[in-house]
Amino acid sequence: MRRCPGTCVEALTRSRLVHVDQYYLRSDTIAAANAALIEAQAQVPIVKFWGQGLRPLRDPDTVDLDDDDDGAED
Repeated sequence: MRRCPGTCVEALTRSRLVHVDQYYLRSDTIAAANAALIEAQAQVPIVKFWGQGLRPLRDPDTVDLDDDDDGAED
């Protein structure tokens, strides 16, 4: 493993990742982080053109949902 030069701290060691997973990645902290991200995104000017996020951005009529995958239209 490549070591960090000088006095920097290696943040992505296995033991550090396990520690973060055990003590910081909980449903309440993830929910709080998501709320902060959503609020920050709402402040971006272009977001007002995206709507409320209740519908997909793609047109579902353009997606082939046919399960037989033979390429033929029904």
